[in-house]
Amino acid sequence: MKDEPAALSVGGLAAGIGAVQLWSLKLIPLFFALSLFFILRAHWLIYFKKQGKPASVVITWISTIIAGVFWNIRFGIIPINYFVF
Repeated sequence: MKDEPAALSVGGLAAGIGAVQLWSLKLIPLFFALSLFFILRAHWLIYFKKQGKPASVVITWISTIIAGVFWNIRFGIIPINYFVF
């Protein structure tokens, strides 16, 4: 069974968003690792294994950017006030 890069990247995005909204600080590293694994696996499948459709590339990059923004907000790298006009 082949992995679908778009599904993996969306799974990584969901894990990243889930960790940002968690109140339990003990689970945040687990969700961060899950998010990173799924997104990196999706990129690896697209660029090294040459799997996935053109839509998978777009979905993977959108998921990567959104997850990155959520993680930057969560760890305080980007202040939340930056997005409020």
